[in-house]
Amino acid sequence: MGRSREAGMQTFDQSLFELYEAELITYEDALRNADSINDLRLRIKLYSESAATGTRWKA
Repeated sequence: MGRSREAGMQTFDQSLFELYEAELITYEDALRNADSINDLRLRIKLYSESAATGTRWKA
């Protein structure tokens, strides 16, 4: 799916993550609607940890 994203496509969970990152939906709403709750939870966790340490993280 990485190559597909470069072509302008993304998964539903990637869209949910972007909405969460932009603070347009809550953590709970993102997980409630995710196709893969565990994958999205991990992505959000890694993003939050990198934000806390000031490290740049690419979704």
